[in-house]
Amino acid sequence: MKCLSTILTCLLLTAAFTCHAQEMTREWLYSTLEKGCVSFDYDYSSDSKVPLTGKGRVTVQGKMYRTEGNGLKIWCDSTTRWTLDPQAHEAYIENVSDSPDILSNPIPYLNALSGVRNAGGVISGTYDADGTRILFNIRNISVAEKTESPDSFRFDRNSLGREWVVTDLR
Repeated sequence: MKCLSTILTCLLLTAAFTCHAQEMTREWLYSTLEKGCVSFDYDYSSDSKVPLTGKGRVTVQGKMYRTEGNGLKIWCDSTTRWTLDPQAHEAYIENVSDSPDILSNPIPYLNALSGVRNAGGVISGTYDADGTRILFNIRNISVAEKTESPDSFRFDRNSLGREWVVTDLR
């Protein structure tokens, strides 16, 4: 279930960029990611028999991102991804591949979103995943110049206590 939450978080991340404002274009997206840092809050829900809901915050700069939501915290510096589950005291460290991987580079999935719209500063839309329709809302979008160092997208494994189980898959 937590893996699904991570995937949904990344899908929402791509959705935010498809329509920051009505005049936003994919060209604007690539330009902004190249030179800027984008942050936003999100929430989602599904219309499946077992409803899924969640919310969180994402910051993206180029191919690097940080996200916090649904009990997970993720840092990705574009080569390594650290996923933490603070409640379970578990951490996973893994390499990010060059192949299209929604967890490492959500941008290729922009075309999979539908019905993206901007209403009163809230970006809404849907994503269909194997017959399940996921409804999302994105708000509090901020775009800034590249100000964060790559270090802010890396997690310091040494900051974890002895109670943590760390699985290093690199």
